[in-house]
Amino acid sequence: MYVCPKCSSTELSVVVTVAARLTQSGDGNMETDAEGDQEWDGNSLMTCALCGHAGDADTFDTAK
Repeated sequence: MYVCPKCSSTELSVVVTVAARLTQSGDGNMETDAEGDQEWDGNSLMTCALCGHAGDADTFDTAK
């Protein structure tokens, strides 16, 4: 379970990595279309929505 170490909230955000197809048009416009799974790990940035505390996801992991 992931919990904010400052305020004990479980309302958290995590930065994820996802692959995306890049489509470029001749006029310089670019679009991305996400493909596949989202990935994150203990080194990913996690932020508490209530108090704003941020750090590595491992610091929010109550099992560690």
